[in-house]
Amino acid sequence: MKYLLCFSVLASLAVPCLYAQVQPPPIVPSDTPGFLARTAGETSIDTTAIHPWRINISLQLYDAKGKPAETATIDELWGNATHQRIEWTGASFHRVDYITDHGTYRTVSQGVVPMMLEDMRAAIVHPMPSTADVSAAKLTLKTQKVSGKDLNCIMLVAPDAHVTAPLAGNFPTFCFDPVNSRLRVIYKFGSTFIAMNKGGSFQSRSLAMNVDLYQNQIHRASATVEKLRTIAADELALFTPPADAVPVGDTPVSVATKVANKNLVKKIDPDYPIYAYSHMETGDIVMHIVIGSSGEVREVRLVDAPDANLANAALSAVREWTYKPYLVKDVPTPVETNISIHYDSDSLDQNLDVPKVQ
Repeated sequence: MKYLLCFSVLASLAVPCLYAQVQPPPIVPSDTPGFLARTAGETSIDTTAIHPWRINISLQLYDAKGKPAETATIDELWGNATHQRIEWTGASFHRVDYITDHGTYRTVSQGVVPMMLEDMRAAIVHPMPSTADVSAAKLTLKTQKVSGKDLNCIMLVAPDAHVTAPLAGNFPTFCFDPVNSRLRVIYKFGSTFIAMNKGGSFQSRSLAMNVDLYQNQIHRASATVEKLRTIAADELALFTPPADAVPVGDTPVSVATKVANKNLVKKIDPDYPIYAYSHMETGDIVMHIVIGSSGEVREVRLVDAPDANLANAALSAVREWTYKPYLVKDVPTPVETNISIHYDSDSLDQNLDVPKVQ
């Protein structure tokens, strides 16, 4: 059976789609939590059942217009949950993270690692949600026909969120081929989706060897696994942080919104989606965010939204914001807070003016 990657429009989002020469009846998981757990076990290579490994990933980054901007690499060594070394390298950034028994340490030569690199790495190394995330979510399963191909899409809806008829991207969504149950698409953070392409295997695990990331229907990054192998004995010393590595916090600290706003240094203004504009949708989009120790927005969780299209626009913009690192006793520490973006009638009257951030 041959598959071709293409694009279509599903629920106001451009998504990767699949054409097949033969369309067998879709197979829908009857035990959704169990299906997610089994898939996680089959696709994650950062587990105790795996022998220590080293992976080299090459990336091509694209600008907001989809034009080639920068190449990058990820060089990761994994021994276990507390023995890891991840080196991120690009023309504008370089960082090495060391995860140890005593916490996380870091060396930074220049710049900030774009969050899309961490999304691409996760899609290859550990694409599925954690057991805790699945347990805490309300799971919705929908068989969605995309350009003639049925995909089984599972959305992890926050049980305390207030969103009517959520769209893919409002909450993390994982879409699978109904024939072989292979993970094909991951939606997250609004209009961001990740296409899982060429497949491979390592120590009896399945993984994507090529991954593409899109934002607002624009191709923003491609990642290819160049090499994946078990670690050699002479590489074990690389897990030890050098003397100039500095500690960074692991557990987010809760701060007030106004405290976080003082550290905001880069803000991408959210769009006013045409569909929401034409239907005069207004209101507050409330989100819970986690800001990493380097100032990047690591997580965005939707809390409340009057309209799913407005929510996706706000989520997409906020994920690209950057903050000054928050320091606790001079140690860069991740923080969490709530933020709100307000779409109001003034924006409608001013012809798609920029919504207000609160």
